[in-house]
Amino acid sequence: MSSEDAKTPPVPPMRANKLNEQAAASDELKPLSLRRNISYAFVGNVVYAICQWAVLIVLAKVGTPDTVGVYVLALAVCTPVFMFGSLELRTILGTDARRAFPFSEYLRLRLLAIAAAGVVSVSLAALMGYRDPILAAVALLAAVKGLEWISDVIYGLFQRQERLDRAGLSVTMHGVCNLASISIVMALTGSLLWALAAYFCSQLLVMLAYDVPNAVRIAHPAHKETRNTASSYLIPLVGVGAGRDSSLMSLAWLGLPLAATSLFISLTTSTPRFFVAHYRSLYELGILGPIAGLVFTGAVFARAVNGAVSPRLARYYTESKHRAFKRLFFCAGGLYALLGGTAALAAAFWGDKILRVLFQPEYGQYADLLVVIMLAMTCAMLAGLVHTTMISIRRIPILLPLTAATWLWTTFLCWLLVPRFGLRGAAGAMALARLPYIVVGLWLLAQTFEPQGASAFPGSAAQATSSLTAAPPMRRAG
Repeated sequence: MSSEDAKTPPVPPMRANKLNEQAAASDELKPLSLRRNISYAFVGNVVYAICQWAVLIVLAKVGTPDTVGVYVLALAVCTPVFMFGSLELRTILGTDARRAFPFSEYLRLRLLAIAAAGVVSVSLAALMGYRDPILAAVALLAAVKGLEWISDVIYGLFQRQERLDRAGLSVTMHGVCNLASISIVMALTGSLLWALAAYFCSQLLVMLAYDVPNAVRIAHPAHKETRNTASSYLIPLVGVGAGRDSSLMSLAWLGLPLAATSLFISLTTSTPRFFVAHYRSLYELGILGPIAGLVFTGAVFARAVNGAVSPRLARYYTESKHRAFKRLFFCAGGLYALLGGTAALAAAFWGDKILRVLFQPEYGQYADLLVVIMLAMTCAMLAGLVHTTMISIRRIPILLPLTAATWLWTTFLCWLLVPRFGLRGAAGAMALARLPYIVVGLWLLAQTFEPQGASAFPGSAAQATSSLTAAPPMRRAG
């Protein structure tokens, strides 16, 4: 021991503990303001949505409507299965204000579900009688979806920390890299399957280079000194050797109603595509897919905003700040209605020119579809807001019958309209599908805040005070 070390007075144990706590706190990412979270989420998810829609544009420009039809049909097969396997863990994690489960258990459960969903997707495609290239496209998209859902649960961790700048940058990198890889490979080879293989590689690269290291920093800030090895990233996240099967079962049981709910939501989107493929052709599905992709674009944007506001909604409800809760809810809903109405007007005036420029000349004759699709996008965004709000206040069990009824209603509309009116019937079914969900969901939210049956959205200050005092406390997750 040197003379300097001998002269250094020892640090008292209580003082040392306090210094360690301060060091860990300084390394932890601090939450951002709601405005900044919405800004980062908005920019990132809009870029991602544009890139995903641009993938359809590239396939339509370089390939044929049949190529687009294969891609859209493979998505229609994989997406419902993976939505069910997601167990809505991102939403549960993002609104888990009480830290009921560690992040490692969310991730471990997600990995198990991804493996099962991949097997089920390929098996389902084979049972439905699909052969190459559809079956191969389903297998490749299942692999891509697996990586996407790993990043998705990491975004839930960013959301709970209220650091959506990390999620915004991640989805931006994913979107740009995926679009670039698909465009280059599709232009060089003309093969959809090779393009999907490049999609997988770009998704894996961004996940390992950015998503996983940032997740470690938030979930395990104490591991910063050992971040130079792969094991230092993966072992803390997955929690190898830690956690109990009973905890995973509890988390899975919590997410099971949401899993069925997500399944029916995804089937509501996929069902019109199945009907078009069955009653019409892959060619017409390839026409509908890029135009209907705008619904996905709006849904991604809405998910960005909902992801930013849902932790604040959950906290407002827990703290009985119901006036602020309603104000935030209506601000988000008004934003969706304004954007959707503006898009529908633009489609009515310039729809044919937009479709001819974006895709091929033959798409221009379906300009009337674009107006109806814009209305469908607006309804999808509003329904997503109602859905997220119900989860934030833990009214989870009621979502299952609501979404099941919505899917049955959509199936009936498709059965009624698609055989008779073709693509226009499918677009009409998409526009009408979510209206009952929105109406019933708003009524249920009104009953949550006003058990006596009065209006949930009072016009006077006295009624507002009454609604705040009458609202029940938030239920504990699980």
